[in-house]
Amino acid sequence: MTDIPFPLFPHKLEPGNIEFANLRAELYPDCRKVRVLVQTAGEGHRPSLDFTILDAAGHEISRSVIVENYDQKTEFTMHLARPDFEQPMKLKCRAYFENSEFSAEKTVQITAI
Repeated sequence: MTDIPFPLFPHKLEPGNIEFANLRAELYPDCRKVRVLVQTAGEGHRPSLDFTILDAAGHEISRSVIVENYDQKTEFTMHLARPDFEQPMKLKCRAYFENSEFSAEKTVQITAI
């Protein structure tokens, strides 16, 4: 064992009010992927983000979770689990902190690129 002290993390996980400053979802021309842009604002730091893509019938066709998101602005691609979805599709995003209920939730229509 060592007596070397480990430095503390520079950022704490602090629950607080979270808002979605921007949430967009765009379907790629191949209809197999969705480009997602999310931008958070508020007092909370490093929320986890839970993304779900739902088809017109309300069936979940893709899901992605970012644990303790570091950046306020994040862009990524979600892949669609099945090709037989009904349009229009929606993207639902929930922000939360460890051991807490959802702090914020927003749903947007998925548009074409």
